[in-house]
Amino acid sequence: MNFCIFLEFLSIDLFKNININIKKMTFWLKNNIVSKNLDYYDLFVNKINCKYVWQCSEKNIYNLYANNIQKNHIEIGPGTGYYLKPYISNLKTLELIDINSNILRYANMRLNHPDLKKKLSI
Repeated sequence: MNFCIFLEFLSIDLFKNININIKKMTFWLKNNIVSKNLDYYDLFVNKINCKYVWQCSEKNIYNLYANNIQKNHIEIGPGTGYYLKPYISNLKTLELIDINSNILRYANMRLNHPDLKKKLSI
């Protein structure tokens, strides 16, 4: 079975450029201001943060999904499933992986389709 693993923006170069250390990543392990306000997640993370912090246009992200999505998909750090949602009816299997259980549950709820086989992993 072929899986397309899409890591959104996570790459070695990104970590080098913004100098993230592992201790700062613990923010995502707990329910925090982001995971407690998931109704605003898409606005703040996918719109504002993407444009001004990551300096990445939404069009580029949509193109990454359009060019890489396959029937069997693993999504690491799915957020709310915002970018994956338009492709959900094309998927056969989906595995969602996130270190924050609240965000993972939200993405799972949002990405429903009757023919989709899903697996959640923390």
